[in-house]
Amino acid sequence: AFLTKTKPEQFPKFGSFLRNFKMDVFNSKQIKTIRKYYSKIIKQAKT
Repeated sequence: AFLTKTKPEQFPKFGSFLRNFKMDVFNSKQIKTIRKYYSKIIKQAKT
């Protein structure tokens, strides 16, 4: 339920995110973006 707190225009639907996630190699920018995505979700979960 806490996922609804994140701005949908800022973060795509999780399904499309997972489709983009299916890559063999990540560059550092993608890793930072993914880390930011999850830290945002975790922060929302804690509040």
